[in-house]
Amino acid sequence: MKKIFVIIVLVAMTVSLATAQQRRALSSAEDRAKYMTERLDKTVGLTEDQKTKILAVNRDIAKRMDEQMEKNRSDRDAMQKAVRETDTERENKYKEILTEEQFKKYSDEKAKREKEMQERREQRRR
Repeated sequence: MKKIFVIIVLVAMTVSLATAQQRRALSSAEDRAKYMTERLDKTVGLTEDQKTKILAVNRDIAKRMDEQMEKNRSDRDAMQKAVRETDTERENKYKEILTEEQFKKYSDEKAKREKEMQERREQRRR
């Protein structure tokens, strides 16, 4: 019985450690920019030229978000405002780089993710 308990605890600790490492893997601005670019590529199918441009946009936004987080760490409202502003800026730059069809796919996917997040928030409130 003790052996089973020890094994269960070890497995739980391993899973917890792996999850924490994944979160840390996306902790740098560069890693987040690459991840966002890869995710967009999977969604809309970017050309090599678009990938380069989108990666540059994502790098810039991620670096500025890090700066805003550091600057506004204790001010939640300022942080939310900064996120909205950079998100709007990202959208505008994506619109310049992507084709109409790609931007529509991106917008549809984004709306789907936002809806799913809203549903999860509502479930937590219950």
